[in-house]
Amino acid sequence: MEKEPPDPKNPLLKLDNLIITPHISYYSEQSYAELKTKAAQAVLNVLKGDLPKSIVNPQVVKER
Repeated sequence: MEKEPPDPKNPLLKLDNLIITPHISYYSEQSYAELKTKAAQAVLNVLKGDLPKSIVNPQVVKER
């Protein structure tokens, strides 16, 4: 959410197929270790000349 806590009148809060959590809700020891491992692997891929698995703007790759 852009603003936390969200405005109680926000229409998203009325959806029964949506779960909203604070930014910190991802955190666990396992998720933090996985985050660091994936970041390191992405750096290694790029240094080897490969593409990272998760590309934010794939249109850039097509332009190359």
